[in-house]
Amino acid sequence: LGEAIVSDVAPRTIRLGISSEPIRPGCRYSGSVLTAGNLVLPRPVPEWVVARQGQARTTEAHSRQPARFPANRRGYRRDIPADAETDERMPARDDHPSSTPPASTQQSEPQPPLEELLDTDHSPAYGEAVQVAPLVQRVTAANPSPFTFAGTGTYIVGDRRVAVIDPGPDDAAHIEAILRAVEGRTVTHICITHTHSDHSPASRALAAATGAPVLGFGPHPAADAERSGAEASAVQEEPGDWDFTPDGVLAHGDVVAGDGWTLECLHTPGHISNHLCFALPEEQALFTGDHVMGWSSTIIPPPDGTLGDYLRSLELLIERGDRDGVYWPTHGPPITAPNRYARALLAHRHRRTDQILACLGEGPATIPAMVARLYTTTPKVLHPAAALSVLAHLIHLTEEGRVTGDPTADMRAATFALA
Repeated sequence: LGEAIVSDVAPRTIRLGISSEPIRPGCRYSGSVLTAGNLVLPRPVPEWVVARQGQARTTEAHSRQPARFPANRRGYRRDIPADAETDERMPARDDHPSSTPPASTQQSEPQPPLEELLDTDHSPAYGEAVQVAPLVQRVTAANPSPFTFAGTGTYIVGDRRVAVIDPGPDDAAHIEAILRAVEGRTVTHICITHTHSDHSPASRALAAATGAPVLGFGPHPAADAERSGAEASAVQEEPGDWDFTPDGVLAHGDVVAGDGWTLECLHTPGHISNHLCFALPEEQALFTGDHVMGWSSTIIPPPDGTLGDYLRSLELLIERGDRDGVYWPTHGPPITAPNRYARALLAHRHRRTDQILACLGEGPATIPAMVARLYTTTPKVLHPAAALSVLAHLIHLTEEGRVTGDPTADMRAATFALA
């Protein structure tokens, strides 16, 4: 079926060769080429083709095409302009740096310990729309936790016609606060950094109330199901939003344009494979979701979260240089020296790798033993989450051939050693 023809034969159905297969609604694919699994599906491709979760990825040709959103929500139809200015240095999703070996991450000068740069001075005004920049307001949900810090910060970008970034949890009070903040204005886009339950679930209620399309990298990654088993009872990370299905798929390098603002999409896997950051060049700002946070380092939960992806995604931000004057994470205060902070995060990860290797240099060890040694100042309630990050480092080291052990075994009992 290398030359399978795609034809629109029924709602929520496409025909691949001689077989007709029902598929999940929610994602759009257009352009000259669509890849689905190992199939290459050339034109003709309908303007709207829905694809099963995890089966389709866009190509360079597709990612530069206009994103068409359905006109069945209160008559709204919004496009990503095909001629919108984009950064030509940004690769398409299939050419993202995470698909290639990481570049050298040696720092040109010593970096300060991350702990010296962390900022926990943050007092959210729950339920209020706070003007944090000329084009940006923030509404914070009252869902503080060890993983959300003071709560989920939902950003409203623009003036009369606005985009909403990370609507947050499915919390009625927070959704009402967002709707109050946008009263008298038009919401044109709802953009999702990733599909954890503190970021995306409120998109459904917000879309129903405003008619705006929901945009994201894709549904929650299937690989994360392996983290939802018996050990999920331990506090490790916010759970996945398995009900999330975007109206439009965003790829690395796509530009979402609005009235006086543009959002440039950066695919930044690591914390989760479908993570996006959004650059707002009009404010020299970057909305970093959970990829970079000023109050804490980021959890990397395998198997979907990977350290190699995370390091490369940090390098992607560092390479942007002074194009970003401020980072706006979804949790916590802004980061006002962003490039310095991203470099410190990268150095922190390399120091952690060195610490793990030093532990194993004294003999084989289990993950709980390494967590107890390395995270002496971390509250024990967060040790299960710390164990996930140690596991991510160990997986990376086994892939490099520097450590032996079975990363797929029981995390509490598996023993690792230097190769």
